[in-house]
Amino acid sequence: MLVLAITGAAAVGYFLGSIPTAWIVTRHLSGKSADIRVLGDHNVGATNVGRLFSRRWGILVGVVDIAKGFASAGIFLLISDLVDPGSGDGNLHYLVIASAIGAMVGHIWPIWLRFRGGRGAATAVGVIGAMIPVPMLILALPTALILARNGNTSLAFGFIVLWSNVIAKVFFDSSWDTVIFSFGLFVLVVLTDPRLRIVRQPNPR
Repeated sequence: MLVLAITGAAAVGYFLGSIPTAWIVTRHLSGKSADIRVLGDHNVGATNVGRLFSRRWGILVGVVDIAKGFASAGIFLLISDLVDPGSGDGNLHYLVIASAIGAMVGHIWPIWLRFRGGRGAATAVGVIGAMIPVPMLILALPTALILARNGNTSLAFGFIVLWSNVIAKVFFDSSWDTVIFSFGLFVLVVLTDPRLRIVRQPNPR
């Protein structure tokens, strides 16, 4: 029964995460023949949309992608709290983990786009925001200032994820399960985002 529940949660997360926001917006703005996978930096994400069209469209895509991650984890966090009130984040439920991972996998490898999606940073922010909302809100303004100053989404992503977990652990006694899981999502984005890799491979000629 637990296996079926975990599978269902992962499926729900995958479905939400796989909604190709950037691809849909690009087709809306440029016509049905437009494909963001061959435009700009070929990334199916908010940054590419912002560069191709305008910042406001990029922000829209980013907000929706964050919402996908937030909803994926938030739905099962709510269910977990209803089933076991007061458990807090000290008992990170298997369903939450499954749904959150499903959302990340869905965003990065969506079936609708032949498994070629975005890098998952915004969706990861949404997932982590559902688990440690107060620290993420505290850092929302500084993160926005980083984006406004230099437009570096990679730096902003690293800043909010890393420091929100430090704040969550030090000041809110967040569980190590939550911290480790959050850092796991960070590593997943690093592995799928060449802009965040410490060691860069030379471009093939």
